This record gives sequence, C-alpha cells and structure tokens, in this order.
Amino acid sequence: MKNPTLRMKKAANNSAVADALTWLAHDPDRIDRGRKLGQGLYKEALPELREHAGRHASQLPDLKELDRILPGHFWCSLLVQLSGAGDTVQRYSDRVPQLAAELLFEGERPPGWGEVQDHVAEVALTAVWKCAGYVLLGDFANLVRLMRFMSLFICPNPARHPLIVRRGFLPLDEGVLAESTLTRLQQAYSTNPAP
Repeated sequence: MKNPTLRMKKAANNSAVADALTWLAHDPDRIDRGRKLGQGLYKEALPELREHAGRHASQLPDLKELDRILPGHFWCSLLVQLSGAGDTVQRYSDRVPQLAAELLFEGERPPGWGEVQDHVAEVALTAVWKCAGYVLLGDFANLVRLMRFMSLFICPNPARHPLIVRRGFLPLDEGVLAESTLTRLQQAYSTNPAP
C-alpha cells in the first residue's frame, strides 16, 4: 500500500463527517445541544476572550488582532483537547462507585448493616452515582461527543491537522461511524503503511 496521500485523508474525513452528520440527524435533541454549544462559544467564550485581550494588549500587542489570529486551528484544537480530557474524566468518573465501595467495605459498618446491604451496595452506589452525574453534568458522554463533532466541523483542514483525526474522528465508535469509515481513517492516517 502507498503512503497515505492528502487526497486519501480528505476522502476519509468526508466519510467520517457524513457519518457523524447522519448520526446527529437521527436525534433532534443532539442537534439542539450542538447548536447551544456553538452559540455558547460565540456569545460567551469569544466575548470573554476579547475582554481578556483588551485588558492584556499592552503586555502582548498581538492581542489587539485577536479576531485575525484566532481563526485557523485554534478553536478546533481547544475543542478536541477538551473532548480528550472529557474522555479521561469519564474513565475516572466511572471508577467512583467502585472506589466508594472499597472505602465502604474497609471501614466500620454503619448501624444495621448486614448481608443484604453488602450484597446490593455496589449496585446501589453505581445507580446513585449515575443519578448524581445526570444532575451535575447531564449526559456527559454526549457532551464530550458534541465537542468532538464541533472540532471536526469547524476545523478548516482536518487532513492537515492529524490531532483532529486522532482525537476527533478515531475515538468515535461504530455506533457513530461505519466500520468502513473507521478503516478508511486508519489507513489514511497510518504512519506505518503495510507493504
């Protein structure tokens, strides 16, 4: 197999974007949450950056040209890194009930605690943590996925921004991307192509 070309990368990216859009289109709530995220970036994050730039332009004169400097790969890089950090938080967050159970079983048993409580404690901790997570963060996995999608959709040139593919496209599972799309992405971004 030849080394992956820019054309191969663009074709793989286009397939992934089409799959992601199809996945989003099947649930109007996903589209609405994505729209709210985009509006938040425009109406809250960007004005906050402009205000920060105005306060610090004397220290760093290029901040005066923030609107000219930020386009490019700034926003897509931030979003894809946030989605990667979100994946890490999710992995650790998923361990909270297990850690709570370990603490519960190492310590002194509460009054009236018996075999039944021992038997259902881990399931109950998982259920309570899941409820608490929805109250605190809503559907965290979908929030992370939306940030990932946003990074993909706003990136001016994912074929020349491999981080977007590695952290944006490739972590999407077959529930979002077709198996053939994942294969195309892996082949197009392979650093060690097969002979």
